[in-house]
Amino acid sequence: MKKLVMLALLACTLALPASAGTKDDFTLSLLLTIGERSRDSNAETTLIRLAGNTLTFEQTYTGHQPSRREPIRKEFKLKTSEIESLKDLVKEKNLLGSGVLKFEPNAGQHHYFEMNISVTLKGIISTQELSGPRAAANIKDERVYQKSVALLQELYRLINLRDQKIIYQEPLI
Repeated sequence: MKKLVMLALLACTLALPASAGTKDDFTLSLLLTIGERSRDSNAETTLIRLAGNTLTFEQTYTGHQPSRREPIRKEFKLKTSEIESLKDLVKEKNLLGSGVLKFEPNAGQHHYFEMNISVTLKGIISTQELSGPRAAANIKDERVYQKSVALLQELYRLINLRDQKIIYQEPLI
């Protein structure tokens, strides 16, 4: 049994990408869902990923009449200076620490958002998890929200430079 476990661990180690152990590995993943829970529940889910110099943007729709909006998947190449700028923003906004912000929704019909951010930089892995009703004004005062939205806005700015049809949507109303 020990040999089987050791073999499995070795296989997992060999499956890691070559850059996984580098000193300055930088990856970023931001998942944002904006939706409504009601009789006609629906949601828009956006995934933005950075790996190497490739920024991937994916957007899907679920719920009431999802076929009315086609899924989007686009890839963009970032300049080294843009990647360095994102690294600086991550450090400046202290996104290398983990944070959780969860506001409970009101009963019944409501609009909600969920945002999950995962960042890896120089071997440090961090996550930010935020969720709550979109109409909760006091969320905007929370530091975790402010620094997470700053990163979201910068990612959309970089995307919008390359595709002006993709526009930023504020998580809160």
